Amino acid sequence: MKIYNNINKTVWGLMFLIIISFSSCIKDANKGTEISVSPFVLIPEGGLGQFSSQSILFPGTDLLDSMVFHVNYANSTVAPTDVTVTLGIDATALATYNTANPNQTYSVFPDSTFSFKSTSVTVKKGQSYSDDIKVYFYPYKTDYGRNYMLPISIKDGAGNSISGNFNTLFYHLIGNPYAGSYTSTGYFYHPSSPRAIARQKTASPLNSVDFQIELGDLGGNGYIAIFTTDPITNAVTITAAPGAGGAPYTMFSNGLPTSSPGYTAGWSGSAMCNNTYDPVTKTFYVRYGYMGGTGWRVTEEAIKKN
Repeated sequence: MKIYNNINKTVWGLMFLIIISFSSCIKDANKGTEISVSPFVLIPEGGLGQFSSQSILFPGTDLLDSMVFHVNYANSTVAPTDVTVTLGIDATALATYNTANPNQTYSVFPDSTFSFKSTSVTVKKGQSYSDDIKVYFYPYKTDYGRNYMLPISIKDGAGNSISGNFNTLFYHLIGNPYAGSYTSTGYFYHPSSPRAIARQKTASPLNSVDFQIELGDLGGNGYIAIFTTDPITNAVTITAAPGAGGAPYTMFSNGLPTSSPGYTAGWSGSAMCNNTYDPVTKTFYVRYGYMGGTGWRVTEEAIKKN
């Protein structure tokens, strides 16, 4: 089970203490009096400004994964008593988002694909943040070809103001027709360990066109490729994922470089590897690699959807 926690409590705490310290007593220019600003509650990982960080990128073969978030009591001091807020799935937030973004709308995650039971969350006395709040997802039950969203909002702030910008988490899965589970067969050219490839892979969507997938059999070492498929020509462009090992990657649609190990004794299906997608058989035929310290490392694969 993977758990994703995307908060830096120290940074958020300092930021909000600075905000509150300047705003807790504000002069009313018209009346010459001071206005007290009440505490408010928020989800620091939420808000549309952090929409991309709320994207679900779990491999579709995973049985169980989770995301973690928190509730923050934002004030110049810690919570004077236990502050218990109410959370819930927010259908209105989903409808509002879809109306504002008609080019890429979402449906709510089906009940069978997630578990969220923390409808009541407490920021304990003397604290500014709640304990971890977990949302569980079941990727293997999820249709990765569709857009799904799980909007979680603060419904009741226990008498405190609710932040307008950080009230809702927009956990979302961007549907991609190429996403899903695949069987890869091929060959990996390597100066010291050339080898056949026969393994299961997951194409995880980045948007409606791009997905990321393991390079050859090196995914466990951080070698991840991004495939972009032209929906008209079915041509496939391959780049390295951010931080991927061996970057940049080079495509060899017209044959392997003659200096590649195994150039004349490669996989028998190499002639098919022309960096294209066959929509009938749902198969990617690719040939790409990178230059290592002792020469080219090149993978040739036929990656067929299960």
